[in-house]
Amino acid sequence: MRCYGYDETGREIIDAEATVIREVVKRVLDGDSMRSVVADLRAREVVTSAGRPWTQQSLSRLLRNPRLAGLKTYRGEVVGDAPWPAIIDRDTHQQLLALLDATERKQPHATNQRKYLLSGGFLVCGYPLPDEAGTGTHIDGKPLYTQPSNSGKRGYVCRAGSPSYGCGRIRIAAESLEEEVAARALARL
Repeated sequence: MRCYGYDETGREIIDAEATVIREVVKRVLDGDSMRSVVADLRAREVVTSAGRPWTQQSLSRLLRNPRLAGLKTYRGEVVGDAPWPAIIDRDTHQQLLALLDATERKQPHATNQRKYLLSGGFLVCGYPLPDEAGTGTHIDGKPLYTQPSNSGKRGYVCRAGSPSYGCGRIRIAAESLEEEVAARALARL
């Protein structure tokens, strides 16, 4: 598969793709998130060299590629200058690698510790909705899903969209609900 920005031979730059690469590099170095850059590329219908929509992983892999800086590699190690032209200069490539490899950008590693104690179908929505005839109400009964708020606080929500098509109106703070359930369970014991 060819590298985005270069033709099938890997020796000639495709100007339109190189322009996209330079724009993306500038945006990332200026502080734009990978997520927002990918969303913009998808909205503009810019696709990878394989004709697929961009993902954060595919864009990160491209931006880390030494080929863009005119560097040749062997078994993952840079071994010298390449015979093809660079799309970005080496200093920019080094700045990009430093930014992408920064520890504060890394996702925390997964652990076996549960973040939500009542996940897995224990909770259902109890919000009353009008029935199909519009005369009475019924209880939604759709499962609540785990979802952090925009500020990162844990919570349980009834999703309006797929997969449950619930009411979309309920959000319960996880910490207080879990404390209440634990207190009631201990009281029963």
